[in-house]
Amino acid sequence: MMEELDRIFEDTGPLASTDQEERDTGETSRGIGSIDIIRLFGRDKLEHIQESLSKATGLAFVTVDYKGEPVTDMTFFSDFCRKFREDKELRQNCRTSDAMGSIQAAVTKKTHIYFCPCGLIEMAIPIVVEGNYLGGFLGGQFRCNLTYRIQKETN
Repeated sequence: MMEELDRIFEDTGPLASTDQEERDTGETSRGIGSIDIIRLFGRDKLEHIQESLSKATGLAFVTVDYKGEPVTDMTFFSDFCRKFREDKELRQNCRTSDAMGSIQAAVTKKTHIYFCPCGLIEMAIPIVVEGNYLGGFLGGQFRCNLTYRIQKETN
């Protein structure tokens, strides 16, 4: 799998920008937050990586930008999670949970594993380029009875 990911990324330079200064400094005139994950990697490439992760792990995934907003379609999401996210109020619970997981991954620049509001195990895998958090892959949607009991006992 790592070879596949290396191959996917090999033709993407450190910053896929048309502006030489942006490529040299890693910043745009509007600041580092304006580096767009879609502009940098392309939606198709992100969806390909996301689908590869899903196929390799059997888990659901979606890619988000640095603000936690989805930038790809959901891959292998369960019917339960899809229906949950169709409801405006319930979707906000998911987004808040996703945002908290993403923040932890952004701060540590490491994968963060957490429970969603429904007790499912999720993970946030950060996408970091030249030390800058650009977004991440959010995945999971599985239940482990032992960890679910532990979570219930600690709450």
